Amino acid sequence: MIKTKTTVNRSRAARPTDVQIRSCGSITQFLLKTPAAKKWVLDNVNIEPWMWMGNALNVDSHYADRLVDGMLDAGLEVF
Repeated sequence: MIKTKTTVNRSRAARPTDVQIRSCGSITQFLLKTPAAKKWVLDNVNIEPWMWMGNALNVDSHYADRLVDGMLDAGLEVF
């Protein structure tokens, strides 16, 4: 069976996404969709107030991979 976008999305429905990531060029935006994701970020990331835009954390793209690795290691669902 060939995986289509629809089947992938259905399989992901079993567990809600904690963090949604969007690349904006030199900035990567992390939309924190669950309280667990926000708690992890507040406990593990050194954040300046200007890095927030609503419920999204904006970081230099050079640091995004390390941030994603930490989130995945903590058991967060990242998409």
